[in-house]
Amino acid sequence: MAQPTDQASKTLNAELEALRERVAELEAAADEREERIEAIDWRAFESRAALMALSTVEEGRFIEVNEVYLETLGFRREEVIGKTSIELGILEPGERDALREAVAEKGFARNVPVTVRTKGGDLRHGLFSADIVRRGDQVCWFTVVVDTTAKKEAEEALHESETKWLSILENAAGVIAAAEPDGTITFVNRTFSGTSPERVVGTSVFDHVPPQSRGTVQDAFERVLEGGETVTYELTADVMG
Repeated sequence: MAQPTDQASKTLNAELEALRERVAELEAAADEREERIEAIDWRAFESRAALMALSTVEEGRFIEVNEVYLETLGFRREEVIGKTSIELGILEPGERDALREAVAEKGFARNVPVTVRTKGGDLRHGLFSADIVRRGDQVCWFTVVVDTTAKKEAEEALHESETKWLSILENAAGVIAAAEPDGTITFVNRTFSGTSPERVVGTSVFDHVPPQSRGTVQDAFERVLEGGETVTYELTADVMG
């Protein structure tokens, strides 16, 4: 059998050394994750800040969940332990598979939007994070879901309100405009002259009133900004009236 050349031997040794270093890195990462989960166990795990769970990597069967998990989703502990999120109806199969793939690809997931179903059938929205960790001799998922339902509902209510008021403003009979303190127009629902609102937004209120009325408009701005009072003036404008 031919003996390896010095160069081939050096190359092989370098590759073996690189492999040893990579194995050492993986082992260190596993140890770090084990230390992290043991540190979490159980002080932060019982924190009421988020839904937390440990589950098996192979099937996703729950090993442990914290109290906020049970309270938020409406389950008793004995109903959850040993079951999967699919069996409990918490996640749809497609959504759970997508989350598992995200964790498997990188070894973790961070702030992935997720929708879960409570025992009573209500939907809760959250941000899902997970790590694959080792707890003792067992490899587990450690998952955290921050409940964002209240925030999402508030955002939806705000959007609905804004849409409603914008519709009212757009369909009002008269001209309605909004402007910055310096007079820059940020919104106008219509113009009397037929000029499109898009051409008016970004211009100054003072561009659309005759010179003799600009002092009156300036006075109105100052009174509103300083005292918050409602001011009524009658004037003629070039574009808006």
